[in-house]
Amino acid sequence: SLATEIQRYCTPGSAFLQAEHVQYEGYLRQFTGLPRVLSTHNVDSHIEEEYVRQMPWHSIAKWRFSYRTYRYVRAERESGRTADAVLCVSNDDATYYRQYSRNVIVAPNGVDTDFFNARRQEGPVDEDILFFGLMRYDPNAEGLVRFLKEGWPHVIKRRPNARLLVAGDGGPERLGSLASDPGVVVLGMVDDIAALVARARVVVV
Repeated sequence: SLATEIQRYCTPGSAFLQAEHVQYEGYLRQFTGLPRVLSTHNVDSHIEEEYVRQMPWHSIAKWRFSYRTYRYVRAERESGRTADAVLCVSNDDATYYRQYSRNVIVAPNGVDTDFFNARRQEGPVDEDILFFGLMRYDPNAEGLVRFLKEGWPHVIKRRPNARLLVAGDGGPERLGSLASDPGVVVLGMVDDIAALVARARVVVV
C-alpha cells in the first residue's frame, strides 16, 4: 500500500525521489525512472550500538538490539549503494556513508538565526533555564534525563529560585517522576519557542 501511494506522486514532472531514513529507501527502488536520494539524519546503526554498550552482557535486550544494529548496518550499506545520492548532516556521518556511496553530500542542519534574534532584545526574566526538543526522540529524552539526575541537583542547590522549563511533546511520558523534581516545569508544546529562548538565562542543549 505504501508503494502504491508513492506511485501516485511519481509523475513525469518529478525530479527525484527522496527517502527520509534508510528504512524507507528500499520502497523507492522499484521506481527506476527517477533518481533516488537517501536523507540519513543520523547513522542509525551507531545509535543502536550505543544502546548495546549500555546493556548487561547476557540480557535479552542486548541480543535484540545487537540484531537491530546488524539490520541497520545491512540497510545502510545497501541503501548507500543503490541510492543516486546520500545526504548527511555531518562530516562524521558522511565519512561513514562514503564506504558505500560514491555521491555523498553534506547538508548541515540549519538554524533560522533571524527567527531567534528577533526576540533577543526582551532579555532574560528571573532565573529560567530552558530545554526544548521533541521528547519522543530518544537522544533528547536521554540527554535531559541525564541532566536532571547529574546536573540539575547542583543547580537547584546553588540557585533555589531557578526553574527548568521543558518545552516539547512527550515530556511527561519520558521523564516520569523526574518531571516533578523541584523547579522543573514541563510545558509540553508551546506557541512561541523564540520568546522562551529570549527569556531564558541559560539554554540546555
